[in-house]
Amino acid sequence: GGVAKGYICDKLSELLLKRGVTSAIVNLGGNITVIGEKPGNKPFNVAIEKPFSERKDMIGIVKMKDGTIVTSGIYERYMEVGGQKYHHILDPATGWPVDTDVISVTILSKIGNSMECDAMSTTALLIGSERGLQLVESTPDMEALFQLKDGTKIKSSGFEYEEGR
Repeated sequence: GGVAKGYICDKLSELLLKRGVTSAIVNLGGNITVIGEKPGNKPFNVAIEKPFSERKDMIGIVKMKDGTIVTSGIYERYMEVGGQKYHHILDPATGWPVDTDVISVTILSKIGNSMECDAMSTTALLIGSERGLQLVESTPDMEALFQLKDGTKIKSSGFEYEEGR
């Protein structure tokens, strides 16, 4: 499942574009692609969820036109046993949930790049914020926002968003 939603998002967007759609949102829960703009030539507003909060709580809004945004995080799918949280993103070296300084990574890119964003967001979470940021910044057409366990946010130079509520 690491890149499946991204692949499907890319294929759905490709189909819509081939059919002449000029304004749409494809939302597969964590993988979103926007085609064009909203009526009135206004960008779509895509919220970035605040981890471990009510779904209405967000850290910010990204204004988007013709792009894709993907978030991977440890706060959606997890179980708690004996006060310990076990999430679904596993360290391939140990088989246990990865333990880095990152709660979530949001990757922003162009249309048709959702599968790559899916892979990048998971990889960046696996390797932590410092190396993850370096990887994103060395990759053309990708920007990132990291939400860290200590509550801070780190973003690549081109990632723009409006602070949320």
